[in-house]
Amino acid sequence: MIAMRIFFKPSISFITLIILISWFGCLSDAQAGIGAARGRGFAGEMPRPDAVYTYREVDGMKLDGDFYLPKSGEGPYPAVVLIHGGAWKSGDKRAMAPYAAKLAERGYACFSINYRLTPKGRFPNNVNDCKAAVQWLRRWSHRLNIYPDRIAACGGSAGGHLSAFIGATDDDDGFNAPEYGTSGRVQAVVPLYGVFDFTGFDTKRNPLGNNPYFSPAQGNLVEHLEKISPATYVTPDDPPVFLIHGVEDSLVPVEQSKNYYELLQESGIRVELLLVEGAGHGLKPVKGMEMSPSWDKAIDAAIDFLDEVL
Repeated sequence: MIAMRIFFKPSISFITLIILISWFGCLSDAQAGIGAARGRGFAGEMPRPDAVYTYREVDGMKLDGDFYLPKSGEGPYPAVVLIHGGAWKSGDKRAMAPYAAKLAERGYACFSINYRLTPKGRFPNNVNDCKAAVQWLRRWSHRLNIYPDRIAACGGSAGGHLSAFIGATDDDDGFNAPEYGTSGRVQAVVPLYGVFDFTGFDTKRNPLGNNPYFSPAQGNLVEHLEKISPATYVTPDDPPVFLIHGVEDSLVPVEQSKNYYELLQESGIRVELLLVEGAGHGLKPVKGMEMSPSWDKAIDAAIDFLDEVL
């Protein structure tokens, strides 16, 4: 059965309460993400999801996803799982609303998910959650009016890493959620400014270095960094990948995307890399520099790619 919560029209007092909770709670990442998208060039209307579904219950938590459908067409639609960033320890599904707006406008259903964050979300738990979201969509595709064999993943920063990870791993790699009998494979991936090979990532000097995500629960650090790296799992049968990275990114070096692009190319995988001049981490414009292409055009290019491969 689909666990589901539908939005309703609340009273004014309830709206006020929600605004206060959002302001003082843990939704600043979502607000910052939407505001940043406005600053980068997103000018569309911010969408509200058609429904909120609980796709998994684990560790005493209900993991929800915002589900968006295109406003035109009858479907079935290709679908995109949207994975927010936040260094694997913060963030919220609502931060991906601008991406859902762009994708839905172009005919894609979107499922923007929350997943377990550290400490509960330490590897491989958050990977399991992202796989579970894909498996859940595929399990209920007939009711959701989506194609079960046309599902992509897209995410930024930590979400870029996670989207690349579920794209590079196979069903027999042991990362699928055990409660679903469906495949956790996706048919395309759009990772934005992510880390793809932690073995070459300076965790001591980088601001991300004190993150518990890099600390192995067991075994040594080198083995752990290999296990959490999408690059470790790349094989020639992986789905097409469209990478986007800001050239001026000071948090995740642009070399991460450049090197991953070369690895995928050498493996015979269809891959494209879009480098955004004048952009820092999160595709945010660097002061005094002009972004080229704009955020809006960069995302359009990614959707053009999905149109071709899905």
